[in-house]
Amino acid sequence: MSEAPFKGTRSKINYQNLLINDIQYRKAPVRNELRRESRVFSPLPNNLITSTSEISPIAIEEADEEEEGENTVEFQQQQQFVNDNKEQFEEFTRTLQAAKQIEQQLLAKTPEFGSTVDSVSQWLHFNEFMFDKLSYPRMCWVDEASKHLPSDLIDSWYATVQPTIDNNWDIFKQRIIQHVKGPSDSSLQPQTHRPTTITTSQDSSIKDDDDLNARGFEDFIRKNFIRFLGYNQEVEEWLAATIVQFEDFKILQSKWMDYIPSLLSGKARVWFGVNRRKFFDFDGFVEKFVVEFTAKPHSSSSSSNQDVVVATTTTDPAGVSRKDPVELNLIESLNEQVIRKLKMFGGKHDNVVSWIDELEAHFNAHGWSENVKMKCVPTVLQDLALKWYNRNSLTIKSWTDFASKIKEEFGSKFRQQEAFERLRNYKQTINQSVTEYYNGLLDVCREIDPTPTNDHILQNLLSNVRPSLKIKVLEKQPQTPNEFLHYAKTFEHLEKLVKDEVALSSTIERMEQPYIAPPRRIQQQQQQTYNHHKPGNIQLQPQTSPISTASHYQSPPRQWQQSKSNYSGCHICEAQDHYARSCPQRQLFQ
Repeated sequence: MSEAPFKGTRSKINYQNLLINDIQYRKAPVRNELRRESRVFSPLPNNLITSTSEISPIAIEEADEEEEGENTVEFQQQQQFVNDNKEQFEEFTRTLQAAKQIEQQLLAKTPEFGSTVDSVSQWLHFNEFMFDKLSYPRMCWVDEASKHLPSDLIDSWYATVQPTIDNNWDIFKQRIIQHVKGPSDSSLQPQTHRPTTITTSQDSSIKDDDDLNARGFEDFIRKNFIRFLGYNQEVEEWLAATIVQFEDFKILQSKWMDYIPSLLSGKARVWFGVNRRKFFDFDGFVEKFVVEFTAKPHSSSSSSNQDVVVATTTTDPAGVSRKDPVELNLIESLNEQVIRKLKMFGGKHDNVVSWIDELEAHFNAHGWSENVKMKCVPTVLQDLALKWYNRNSLTIKSWTDFASKIKEEFGSKFRQQEAFERLRNYKQTINQSVTEYYNGLLDVCREIDPTPTNDHILQNLLSNVRPSLKIKVLEKQPQTPNEFLHYAKTFEHLEKLVKDEVALSSTIERMEQPYIAPPRRIQQQQQQTYNHHKPGNIQLQPQTSPISTASHYQSPPRQWQQSKSNYSGCHICEAQDHYARSCPQRQLFQ
C-alpha cells in the first residue's frame, strides 16, 4: 500500500489511525443519499462492543476500495436511468399528486362520527363504500377509518382495543357499535345469539368465545328463523316474517343486516355475497332484494326456464313452503334440454304459422307462463327474425302480441290463397306414410282456416289418399278424421305385412331351387365335332362359351338343350346303337 492510503478514499480519512469510538459515535448518513453506505460506518452489535483499550486499529483491505468503486458505478447507473426517464417521473409525480388531492377531497366528505347507533352504522357503511371505491386493501380499512374518529374516542377507546382488533374490519365494526350502545343496550340482545365476541386479554380465550358465540348464533337462527332459498318463495312474506322475529327478540334495527347473511341460502346467499357492497342499510337491502327475487326468482344466464316449473313443496312448521332441491334440479335440466331442442326461426323460407303452433305446443305441455315464454323468444330466433325482434322488442308486451306481430311480419299476404292451391294439389305420394299424409294435410287446412271443421278435413283426406287405401277406407265409412287415420293406418300395416310375406316366400323359393351342374367339356367337344362333320341339311346350333356364370349353373343354356334334343346316336350314320367313334362308316371320312 502507499504511504497515505487514506488519500485513495472518498472521505479522505486515515483509517489506520481510526479508533472504534470514532466509528460508533459517527453521525448517521443522510437518508436522501442514494449511494449505499460502506460497512465501515455500520454500528457494531451490542455483544461485540468491548473495552476500547483492547481493540486494535481497523485494518483496511483492498476489498473496501473495490466495493466503493462498485457503489460509484451503481450510483451513476441510477442517475443515468433517472435522467433518461425524467419526463415520465415528472408526469407520474404530477398525476400522483393530483390523485392524492382528489382522494383527500373525497375523504373530507366523510360524515361526522355521531353518538347514536344509527349514525355510527351510516358512518361505517359510508367508509366501506368509500374504501371500496378507492381500492384500499381491506386490511387498511381500520387504520384509515380511525383517522376520522374523534380525538377523545381515539384516546379513550381505540387505543385500548386496537391490539384485539388486529386490522380486522368486521371486529372493528362490532367493537365500535358495542361501544356506542353501551352496557345498557347490550343487555337487550339475547346472549345465545349475539354475533359479537367478548374481548379478553388472551388470544385463546377470544377464540373460544368466538366459537361458542358462533355455535349459539347458528342454533338460534335455525330454531327461530326461516332461511330464504330463492326458489319461488314469496319474498315479501318472508321479509315480513323475518322483521316480526327481529322485533319479538328486541334486536336493534342497526343489527338486522348482521343477521341477513345467515338467513339466506343457495342462490340467494350467492347473490348477497356478490352485491353486499351495495347495501348501506337494511332498507337498501330490502329494495334490491325484492326487485331481484320477485322479477327473476332464480337468475341464470342460460336458462330462462328456471322460473317455469311447479315443483313438489314441503311445508315447515312456520308455514312457509319450500321446493324440493332434487326435483328442482331435475326439472331444471329437463327444461334446458327442451329449450335447446326448440326449432329455430329465421324468417326467410320458414312457415311462421307452423313454427308458432309447434312452439305453443311445447310451452303448453310444460305449463310455462307468459313471462317465461317471452324470455325464450330471443333464444329461438335468428337472422332476419332476430333483427326484427331487436327493433320491436320494446313494443311487444306479451306472448299473444308477439305471435300476432311476427305472423303479420313474416306471413305471406296471400297465405290463404297459397294454402288453398297446395291443398287442391295435395296427394299422398307412394313413399309417404299415412301419418305423414294426415299431418301434412291437416297443417295445410289450418293455414286456410285456423279452426277447420271435421267434415272439411275428412273430405280432403278421403279425396287425396292413395287409391289402394281409399277403397278400403271408404268401406269402413269413417265419420271423423281420427277414424280415417285409424282405418288407414290399419290397412297400411296389413299391406306392408303382405308385401313382406311375399318377398320372404320368393326368397325361400330361390334358396330351395335344385342345383344343375354345368355341361362337361367332352360333351361340348362332341357337339363341336358334330357340327363340323354334319351334312348341310342339319342346322348348326350356336355354341355357348365354356365359361359359365352362376346363373347358368342354376338353369342350363337353352342352346345346349336344343343341341342335346336333336342328337340321336351316331352323327355319321345316324344310327342309335353306337357313337361316331365306333361307327363302321367312319373310314369314309378319313
